[in-house]
Amino acid sequence: MGQRGVALRRAHSLYGRSDAGEYLRQANEDTFIVVQAESQTAIDNLDQIVAVEGVDAVLVGPFDLSVSLGIPAELTHPKEVEAIDKVVQVCLQHNTIAGVHMFDVAQITEWIAKGMRLISYSSDINMLADAAAKDVAELKKGS
Repeated sequence: MGQRGVALRRAHSLYGRSDAGEYLRQANEDTFIVVQAESQTAIDNLDQIVAVEGVDAVLVGPFDLSVSLGIPAELTHPKEVEAIDKVVQVCLQHNTIAGVHMFDVAQITEWIAKGMRLISYSSDINMLADAAAKDVAELKKGS
């Protein structure tokens, strides 16, 4: 299945002794493989991608996908929606998890309703920066 460094006495094994064969078998069994679909090429080859043994999920990166589709940042453009819809449908056909990374709760909610099950929302830096900007604006109002 996987090619990985063994490094048995590390945090993942709680620094305990492990049987190398058992560790490798279990690591292969427990590893969750997510591939990203962020280009027209990925969308065009999605059936082959999800057919690869061991692929558990496909995660759409909508912004990068929109750039590849020639519609930068137009995340609700019909071409974008059609491409992401294809990811959901192909994943459902192959019993693979469909996922998406977005910054808008309303958009994510729509994709969940369509069948997305692996959801990545915003990012740590965006949430921190947005919260800080909101607080600074509130502070400025009070002064």
